[in-house]
Amino acid sequence: MLCRNNIDPFDEPECEACDIFVNELLCIGAGCPYSCVKRAPHAFAYAEDIGTARAISQGIGDSYLVELAVGQCPRKCIYYVTPCQRTILEDVLASVLMTPHDLSEAAVLDSLTSKAMFENNRYKPKRETKSSSDYVDWL
Repeated sequence: MLCRNNIDPFDEPECEACDIFVNELLCIGAGCPYSCVKRAPHAFAYAEDIGTARAISQGIGDSYLVELAVGQCPRKCIYYVTPCQRTILEDVLASVLMTPHDLSEAAVLDSLTSKAMFENNRYKPKRETKSSSDYVDWL
């Protein structure tokens, strides 16, 4: 998906947030008692270079196992994002990991993930509830 020109995807998300981003700076990795990699191996794997969890598949944010992994992450380091947001966040994360002593980039990453959470939840489509009259007692 191409990002729209001159529009900040963190201010105006281009679509529903179904991609997954893991802030590897916060991730516990293999020592996590609620491992997203074990819970949803189709979506997460351990990064060989630093041993933290990393999203390996995108667009499956509605998978029940992915939802469990995101909800049970003890460090709250897994985010639902749009494709454009993910591209930017991955670039910033890569920059932080290359120069670990530059804390300003880590602050930018934290700011962007917070903004993405706010905007994406604000515009998140509501799921329709299923209604049934099968077990309704009509007196």
